[in-house]
Amino acid sequence: MAQNSREKVSELIQKSFQICLCISIAFALCYVIFGKEILSFLYGKSFENFEILIATKLLFLASINILFSSLVQITAGILNGLGKPNLTVKSLIIGCIAKIIFEVILLSIREVNIFGVTISAGVCYFIVFALNYRKIKEITGVKITKIYGQVAVQECFVCLFAFFGKQLFDIVFSETISVLISGMITVAIFFVTYYVFFMLNKYPNELENFS
Repeated sequence: MAQNSREKVSELIQKSFQICLCISIAFALCYVIFGKEILSFLYGKSFENFEILIATKLLFLASINILFSSLVQITAGILNGLGKPNLTVKSLIIGCIAKIIFEVILLSIREVNIFGVTISAGVCYFIVFALNYRKIKEITGVKITKIYGQVAVQECFVCLFAFFGKQLFDIVFSETISVLISGMITVAIFFVTYYVFFMLNKYPNELENFS
């Protein structure tokens, strides 16, 4: 921005969102798919079955917050880089106020109960991200919608393999071994698909220069 190079600014912001979305969605999906197994492995000896079930539901909701909290971090960093840290502070204040209001309302609802804390945090992160992104768009004119499709395709590959791979390994191995093997292979699939879908298709010249 200091050099008035809007094209470079746009490129950096696009790459930042791309990497952020890929990594955060991948980790969120891991908690969604392997949540019960992870909790059983860590707390199976001290938790009852119904407690594992409740914790799994909480982890499922919290996994969604991984995406929004990551986007909050990346948009805050971009605004700071653009010389607008005051906008980040304003967004955080609004988000925190919304979180408190939602917590008071949701925690008072018996059917929601403790889940209200996680839901309120998600609402907070989403509001902060939405406000930050709106300001980024106003300042730079950058739109990130065009990378959603690419990210969705890549994460679908990762998610499908993680789910069906675990089902397959469950037949041969114990639950713990199955999660470990399918988890490691899923990570490998993630990096391979990231390379194929983004590096080869979007930055072929950069890869040639790097090679």
